[in-house]
Parts: sequence; structure tokens; C-alpha cells
Amino acid sequence: MSNDLDWARDLAAGSAAVLHLPTRTVHRVARLHESGYVSSVNGQPVDGPVLEFASGASAVAKRGAFARLSGRDAAFYAGFQRSLGELIVEAAKMAASIGVGAKTGVQLLSAALREQAAELEKMPREES
Repeated sequence: MSNDLDWARDLAAGSAAVLHLPTRTVHRVARLHESGYVSSVNGQPVDGPVLEFASGASAVAKRGAFARLSGRDAAFYAGFQRSLGELIVEAAKMAASIGVGAKTGVQLLSAALREQAAELEKMPREES
């Protein structure tokens, strides 16, 4: 693409799946606001183009802040999310079966997931 706006238009036209690198979150691009976007967070106008995601979240459309996901990448992510959800349900059942309270069980599941995520963050990143 010849410039960042063309790049953002391409993402929106294809409803691209993207990884927002600063937050490490995955989104599906729903639309591009080329100008005139007013932040739902602070009610202030945003200078520059904004990508709005299917989730309703949004971010300034800066090329270096996003990695476009391939179809395989997006399929892996969706499948992993499903599998992780199933694992969490099974872990909750296990906790209940041995008498761990619901609140404590959720806290322990959350702690374990945070610890695992922290370990993953230590891994070297592939340049894309």
C-alpha cells in the first residue's frame, strides 16, 4: 500500500483479523473511520484514522501497531480460544468436585493463566 490510510482501508475492506501489538489483543476489523471519530472513552475527537473492531473496541490506525493475521493464524487463535474455554470449564468442574469454593476456584484459575501468560511473554518474538 502506498500509505497508512490505504493500508487501513485494505484492513477494513477485508474485515481483517489483526493482532494489536501494544496490547497483544486480537480483533476483527469492522470499519475504518478516516476522520471525525470521537472517542467513546473520553468524548474527544481523535486525530487521524481509527479502526473500529467487531467487538466495539477501537484503536488509532497505525501500521506498526498491528500485525495482520493470515487465515491460518486466525483459525489457530479461534480454535485455541475454544479449547482454552473447554479446559477452563473442566478445571472448574474439578475444583468443585474436590470442594474448592467458586470464588477461590476462579481466583486460582486466573492466577494460573496469568503465570502461564507471563512465561509465554518471556519467549523470543518472531519478527513479522
